[in-house]
Amino acid sequence: MNAGGALASLMWSVRGVDGLDARRRWSHVFPGASTPVWAWVRSTDSFIAVVGEWGVARLEYQTDAGPNGAFITLNSSVAESPIVMELGEPGWVEFGRGKIPSTIPGATVIDAATRARRSSANGPFMQMFTNSLTAKMSERAWTREMAAVAYIAPRTMASFFNSFGRLDDVGALEPIPKWPDGVDEVVRLKFARLRRARGLSLVETCSRLGHITDVEISKDTLRRFESDVGQPHDPVLPAALDCVLGAGGHLALLNLRSIVGSGLVTIPHWWHGPIWIAFEGSGDFNARIRWGDWYRVVRGTDTLVVYAHACAPEASIRVTVDHGFSWTIGLGYRPGAVSIDQNWVPANMAAAQRSIAIVEAAFLNAYGVGSEQAQ
Repeated sequence: MNAGGALASLMWSVRGVDGLDARRRWSHVFPGASTPVWAWVRSTDSFIAVVGEWGVARLEYQTDAGPNGAFITLNSSVAESPIVMELGEPGWVEFGRGKIPSTIPGATVIDAATRARRSSANGPFMQMFTNSLTAKMSERAWTREMAAVAYIAPRTMASFFNSFGRLDDVGALEPIPKWPDGVDEVVRLKFARLRRARGLSLVETCSRLGHITDVEISKDTLRRFESDVGQPHDPVLPAALDCVLGAGGHLALLNLRSIVGSGLVTIPHWWHGPIWIAFEGSGDFNARIRWGDWYRVVRGTDTLVVYAHACAPEASIRVTVDHGFSWTIGLGYRPGAVSIDQNWVPANMAAAQRSIAIVEAAFLNAYGVGSEQAQ
């Protein structure tokens, strides 16, 4: 029906309120090619207030929503770029692909491109990328004309790298505030609750596991897991189920590796949720994280837990930390972790060019600005 996945996504999401606990913060990563996407916001209150961050853009929106909540739509996604949304009151946010009609009975539908603002991120690369928009944008919403101005950003890359030089010359970037939630332990009954809300049988869930994550189990094994009977032979199973059921990293917690000094860690190819890193030691420390095209410096004292969403699942993560500190890395959220999603720096000029090309293409598509017009 040429819905681009919207009908399937809506059917998948409609009972998410029955399968997931209400909370204030939600996040999602859209992997793969750029497509129209949306976020469905529902709340325990008829009034909805939401703040969203997605790469270079920020959205703030308040409305008296109908009984079906509110849909926030965008014409073009950015692959592997996390969307983070915070609600004024606990509620639910489900994410999906495809075109959503401009009117839906009992729901508000808004176009995010008409309400976008500059991101709150303040790293040097983000400043370089958005600096060309600042003069015209001020505090107003971006328009088609302002979107077209983004095309001059690549011309400022040379000055960025001339200013910051080698990676080690880029200063430490402070994490943004803590998230209030996390997983202390895996609660298996919540997996069963979400599976039923998604409308999946035990057999269908096992089939999806094998197809998406390569984790092979029988329906009897899954039934025992959901009933909290025995321990699964594969310790990756909770994270794989979290992925297949669309829990966004809020049901599973998995330790991948603990190490002292420098090391490499490979993330499962199917994981597009949050990755946490815990640094433990005594005194002040500096840690450097290299992930694909991106680089990040973290400074802390004693013990610090940070998290970031998957941005390069095909690449290993290299972590280097000062002598005397150890670090552990895993999948999911941990209570008290602070976000380091924002303010990453491209590893080199080629990485910056690739990133800008991807973001600009999605950015201009969202505003309906063609490349010829932009130039």
